[in-house]
Amino acid sequence: MLLVSDLVEVVDTETLFHAFVPFGEIAELKLLPTKGKRLALVEFEFIEDAEQAVLNMDGAELFGSPIRVEHASSTEIPGEDDPIWKNADSYYSMTQQSLP
Repeated sequence: MLLVSDLVEVVDTETLFHAFVPFGEIAELKLLPTKGKRLALVEFEFIEDAEQAVLNMDGAELFGSPIRVEHASSTEIPGEDDPIWKNADSYYSMTQQSLP
């Protein structure tokens, strides 16, 4: 799976699909909700196709802005594999404020 970062706001899934499909069959593609520049995940059917996409697309421009393309790990993907208790403190604080 590839992590695509530094995407400008106008980039959508259709744009990403057309930018990455020349490298091979795409198994999954999704935009991730983030603040500021957007992130996306692109998964190819074959690892060789992903390698070609990294080599050719890292530093390429979409809508006049260079993008980053690299192999994703779960530590780089916001919200992916987070433990259920990660936001427990902020949730607890929020619920305590609403009590009379």
